[in-house]
Amino acid sequence: MIAFPIARHLSSPRTRSISVDLVSPSPPSELRLLSSTHEPLPSQTLPAELKTPPTAPLPVSPPLTKQAVEPADGMITATNLLASDILHDPANRQVRETLPKLDRYERITQLCNIEALEQVRLSGADGLADVVVPSAFGDTTISDTLMKAPQGAYRADREWYEIAFECVAGADLESVSAFKFKLGAAIPHDEWDSHNLTAEEFEDD
Repeated sequence: MIAFPIARHLSSPRTRSISVDLVSPSPPSELRLLSSTHEPLPSQTLPAELKTPPTAPLPVSPPLTKQAVEPADGMITATNLLASDILHDPANRQVRETLPKLDRYERITQLCNIEALEQVRLSGADGLADVVVPSAFGDTTISDTLMKAPQGAYRADREWYEIAFECVAGADLESVSAFKFKLGAAIPHDEWDSHNLTAEEFEDD
């Protein structure tokens, strides 16, 4: 595993990068007019030709479901992709110059790791994420430019947490064109050693 130190010279937005679909509330199923409790006098009865015909009831929309506002897989789709900006920061020149020397598989992996770190930071998760291990608990797959990491881990403030993500690298292999992720629970300390997770900085290979 190759881990590049990424300098943080970009100020990340404070807002969470979540695509939210705004859903209008359902119309009321029935409109009711308040009527007097007293019966009208015969002289107040309207002629038949002036009486208003009854109106059809308003259509009832189906109740909102959780899937209407959240994706079925529970993943958050990023709307602000940051890997390219991070790489083109002058402070990360060494990383930018090293990436083209890697094979295609490793290059896509590093691009997606950079994006994953930035999205975790923007998500409002506790602590400052500094390392992502996409294959901590399961294999990753790369097909064309799509990387899937269903059982990864990230470190924040010397603790490890579960993460799953899917990442599409740009055609130039210098950016990320799509990213979605899901954060999980803290990983118990007694599982760290068996998955090569450490609270300290990784040593350079």
